[in-house]
Amino acid sequence: MRKPLLFVGLFTASIVFGQDIHFSTYTQFEQEENPAFMGAMSGLYRAKIFYRNQWSVVPVPYITTGLTVDGRFFPSRQQNAWLGGGLTVYKDAAGDLKLSENYIGLAGAVMLGVSNTTFIGAGLSFSYSWYSIDLANAKGISQWDGFQYDPNVPLGEGPIGTYSTPNLSVGVGAMYNIEVFRLAVGLALHNLIGARNAFYGNEVRAKRIVAHLRSYVELNKQWAIVPFVFSAYQNPFFELTLGGLVRYDINPNASFVHGVSAGLAYRTRDAIAPIIRYEFRSIDITVAYDLITSTLKQDIGSMAGGPEVTLSVMYPFEGSRKGYGKIYCPRF
Repeated sequence: MRKPLLFVGLFTASIVFGQDIHFSTYTQFEQEENPAFMGAMSGLYRAKIFYRNQWSVVPVPYITTGLTVDGRFFPSRQQNAWLGGGLTVYKDAAGDLKLSENYIGLAGAVMLGVSNTTFIGAGLSFSYSWYSIDLANAKGISQWDGFQYDPNVPLGEGPIGTYSTPNLSVGVGAMYNIEVFRLAVGLALHNLIGARNAFYGNEVRAKRIVAHLRSYVELNKQWAIVPFVFSAYQNPFFELTLGGLVRYDINPNASFVHGVSAGLAYRTRDAIAPIIRYEFRSIDITVAYDLITSTLKQDIGSMAGGPEVTLSVMYPFEGSRKGYGKIYCPRF
């Protein structure tokens, strides 16, 4: 008798359990990092599209795609106070069962200048998510009779369908901006209203605390370093990402931005992500790729991670090197 190969779907009372969505280049996703920085830019409006493939070796990969638009509204005459706001939508799909999250979020922020170079602000983000799962490709233990697998036998699971849930996040932040040195620090709290986290039962998503720091240090007219730190705690998970870029200004005498950057982000006990970035006028393209450093690499290889790509466009298109008004562009 041949020994059969059986793929068993593991179902519990709370089918979904885990962390919030995460990225390798968190500095590109203000609403997920800290809503206080929505609209903190040298232009007036910005749009980003992003793509992330979390596990490239999985036959049905874990893919996130989305769009963010934000703006800086009603700036004061001295450019030392403004309102920020934005919209983020994304779809996150995972695995054979097409476990999906469809997300839409609105964020608002206010930023006040305590001097010509120092700003403090706060922001709030409200979102709504729809979750779904498709059991058409699911296989369960009830379909194994001890001798063979029979796909015609019911899984033994009740109807799952979809569920939806609201969410709320708040954040505070501060910026110090001059042309040769820029610093942004912030603290945010996500999942404030107990977002539902299960198809069955009343399980709610744990609160997530985020602290971050990002900076820009100009070494000379052509070279700069861009260090960053991101940390998040969501019981029982802790994530710490350390990294930085080295930036080269291709045309330092031009009246517009034109540069290329390269560096690394290291997510402790998980992955290291090489990052390449190209900036031209108001266009910014950033590409990262996760290389697995955890014990998983022994089974699936260090290249089992995947790419993350972000395309950002800012208006006005012909931005000055010194930014819009007196706000230096925080190109972290």
